[in-house]
Amino acid sequence: AQSFPILQLNQDEDDAFRKLSDLFLKEFGLKDPMQGEMLVSLLKVMIILLTRIGKSRIQKINGSYQEIETIRQFNLLVDANFRKKKSVQEYAFLLGVNPKKLSEVFRIAKLNPPLITIHNRIVLEAKRLLLFSLKSITEISDDLGFEDISQFTKLFKKYTN
Repeated sequence: AQSFPILQLNQDEDDAFRKLSDLFLKEFGLKDPMQGEMLVSLLKVMIILLTRIGKSRIQKINGSYQEIETIRQFNLLVDANFRKKKSVQEYAFLLGVNPKKLSEVFRIAKLNPPLITIHNRIVLEAKRLLLFSLKSITEISDDLGFEDISQFTKLFKKYTN
């Protein structure tokens, strides 16, 4: 949820996406009562193609099903709560696990520690707000749940230089 892989397509994949793109463009040009359903179907095909490519290229996560599920739940909780909850302890409590156990699960999976995951999500949102809103740094700091703007700027500088 926090990073977007950039994939280099091979020739077959590139051809498939070009054909799909042509179909999209052609469909947008039609005025047909079934146009909406066709566009939804084409979008589903695109999502399936992207999922297949991603699955074949993205690094597998080490760990048991339960550990991977804990990581998934953690990431969902971070996405939903990063404005209010900033510590690993708060998320561990929500997951019903010990903070050390949560960090161990991430270490076994060879992922960034949970705190870095939380910080990356905060920084990602800050970048989004800086790019797509007219909010000041103070307003962004407030939106992201920082009581002190210096805490926010210190975190942001640490992760973005």
